[in-house]
Amino acid sequence: CLYGVDQDGKKIFDSTDQRISVIDLMQFIGSLDPADQAVAVDGFNKVQEGLGILAQKVKGWTFETVE
Repeated sequence: CLYGVDQDGKKIFDSTDQRISVIDLMQFIGSLDPADQAVAVDGFNKVQEGLGILAQKVKGWTFETVE
């Protein structure tokens, strides 16, 4: 959920439902400028790592890598 912070530090949440859908993430990343590709790959790696950690906590699974 998207949110901003007001002058008192209170979170103000967006009332609309915002979704992101990317059919082929690697193709999308490859279409970016080279500097943006590095940032996008870093973000994608963090998402993969986070999903792996959640799988460990929720399912008790262990993992070496996510593909």
